Amino acid sequence: MVKWDHKRMRVITSNLPQKILDEIEKFMEWGITPSRSEYIRRALYTQIKIDHEFIKDTDKVIEGGYDNKIEYLDLKKFVRVPGIDHPFKIIRRLD
Repeated sequence: MVKWDHKRMRVITSNLPQKILDEIEKFMEWGITPSRSEYIRRALYTQIKIDHEFIKDTDKVIEGGYDNKIEYLDLKKFVRVPGIDHPFKIIRRLD
């Protein structure tokens, strides 16, 4: 369920595995995070920043102006793009 609040979006989470909830409880006991919702909010924000940086790097590689970042990417697959004579590489993040 998503609620809109001006330009912010409130995310209501459910069905987190008990193991994850137990880990968050440990972090709360140790004083790392004040609450479950704050921990989830920080984790979501951090993941969005990581994905955004990856997309920016991917765009630069596709445009051909960012060749020194190739070591971070897996360039094994190709795809044909309509209107372009040479194949484009499908790029994905290495885990």
